[in-house]
Amino acid sequence: MVLRLGPVAQRWELSLARAVFLHRLGEIRDRKPENQSYRASGLTLLTATDALLRVKLLSGYC
Repeated sequence: MVLRLGPVAQRWELSLARAVFLHRLGEIRDRKPENQSYRASGLTLLTATDALLRVKLLSGYC
């Protein structure tokens, strides 16, 4: 996922990439338990979507 819309978008991209990387390592860095839960479920969905798209691209169905 590469977006080039300016410095605000670049910060958003970096924070998303960092969150996905930390999620894959099994780390979640939020102070409140409910925030950790929301972030974990969102990152799980994002990671699963990414994996599904990669499988479709590799199998030639896209």
